Amino acid sequence: RSSDLGKSADALANLKRAQALAPDNAEIHFHYAQSLIAEGKLAEAKKELEQALTKSSSGDLRSAMLDTLKKLR
Repeated sequence: RSSDLGKSADALANLKRAQALAPDNAEIHFHYAQSLIAEGKLAEAKKELEQALTKSSSGDLRSAMLDTLKKLR
C-alpha cells in the first residue's frame, strides 16, 4: 500500500535525523536498522547493526542487536 510506503519512508527519514542529532545513540541505530529491514535493505541494515554494536556495551539492547544481526547472515 502506498500509504504504508510513505509512513516507512517518513520513519526512515526521522530516524536518520535522530542519528544526526545523537550519533552515538545505539538505540537509534538499532531502530534505523529495523526500519531498513522492513524496507528490504538488508545490507544497509547489517551495516547499521554493526555500527550500533560499537556504541552499546551490554544489556538487552545489545542482545537484540546481536540476534537481529545473526538473522541477517
